[in-house]
Amino acid sequence: MSQDARLARNVVALAVAQGATLVLGLVLWVHLGRALGSERLGMVAFGMALVSYFVLVVTLGFDAVAVREAARDGAREAEILPLLLGARLTLAAGATAGFVGVTVALGLGPAYQSTVLVLGALVVARAVQLDWVYQAREQMGVAALRNAGAAAVTAGLAVALVRGPADVVTAAAAVVAGPLVANAVLLAVYAREAGVPRPRFAWREWRVLLAPAIPLAVSGFVMQFYYNVDKLMLEGFRTTAEVGQYEVAYKLYALGIAAAGVLYTAFYPALSGAFGDAGAMRREGRRFGGVLLALGPPVALAGAVLAPDLLRLLFGEAYLDATLALRVLFVYAGLSYVSMAFGVPLMAWDDERSYFRAALGGGVANVVLNVALIPRFGIAGAAVATLASEAVVTVGMAVRYRRLSGTLHAGRMGRGLAAAVGGGWLPAWAGSALGLPLAATLALVAVGVAGAGWVSGLVAPRTLLDALLRRPR
Repeated sequence: MSQDARLARNVVALAVAQGATLVLGLVLWVHLGRALGSERLGMVAFGMALVSYFVLVVTLGFDAVAVREAARDGAREAEILPLLLGARLTLAAGATAGFVGVTVALGLGPAYQSTVLVLGALVVARAVQLDWVYQAREQMGVAALRNAGAAAVTAGLAVALVRGPADVVTAAAAVVAGPLVANAVLLAVYAREAGVPRPRFAWREWRVLLAPAIPLAVSGFVMQFYYNVDKLMLEGFRTTAEVGQYEVAYKLYALGIAAAGVLYTAFYPALSGAFGDAGAMRREGRRFGGVLLALGPPVALAGAVLAPDLLRLLFGEAYLDATLALRVLFVYAGLSYVSMAFGVPLMAWDDERSYFRAALGGGVANVVLNVALIPRFGIAGAAVATLASEAVVTVGMAVRYRRLSGTLHAGRMGRGLAAAVGGGWLPAWAGSALGLPLAATLALVAVGVAGAGWVSGLVAPRTLLDALLRRPR
């Protein structure tokens, strides 16, 4: 099989599996939202927000470094894997102990505390996750199938077992079971291919991975902090029910940025491989940025228009209080695509420190804005704080990207804004104004996004194919 054919197969597999993961994830959260109610859903959301910081202790920026190094030299995979596994298992032991201690110290009620403690198993699940191996090999479908499998197990268990608010601990167990089962299967697949991976506990050798990973880890912690600190602050300043409302809005926001995950995974090896060649860096950065700008902003503006319809259809009238927050979060989704156009290349081009500085600026801004806005404005204030913080991050990354690549996609950003209005906002507004069914309006938006991307010249069909297959133009 040729390189182009293999890459095409991987991209298709990645997109299909990512689509399945999205659908299954939506089924999960719609079911939990309706079955548990906003307060009990808020318990699950708070627990996941809290455990996310302890999961970061385990990941520690290793994935991006491991993919980057193994993509450049495939022979290093066998050297990196045992070291990474040993380091993560060690970190997981400490992180789990810390998580349990913090949860108990919070003094939550019995059902609340049990829910949060069960979610702590996500720390262990992350420690043994091997999807980075297949990303480095550019076998994207394997890693994506792992995510789809996890989503299938979680959704299936939740739909089968969670019937009402009393099942909140069962809901947490279902959320944990999916990743545990999927990671066990992926470990078995790897064992059949290359033998059982054995962790290597060697501090001196770990330091080789730690040196480049630490800036990414700190950046990741800061980014995660401002992705999830709003939920923690909503719990502290407002109510658990508002955490549940905000979680619903955040899940719909996640639909808006779903394509970003596919594009990141597909393009990261190509961006990494371009490092050191100024022409290749500009070319790969331009292709990556063009696809992001053609897709993200139009989807975001359409989502902002259709926010109440989406909430009503999926979660019911009880969650319409999240409408304003969701509109803001959709705008944030559009800005996130722009931020990725600058930030992902920085990671791929060994510039973790600049990525960290931008993330740190956003994290600080987010804390200050959340403290100022959440007590008075609740979930709408949390959403505004997140949007403003992302703007800070985007500016910081754009400045550094300009210095590395010599360009800032200024013309493309202008065309992206025009495509967002013409291909995203206008079809969504027209469908809503005409009273079309939501499915018909979404189909109209899909046609508008595709057409605007082509008309604007951001992503012609041939250009997109060349970008995904990394063919020179």
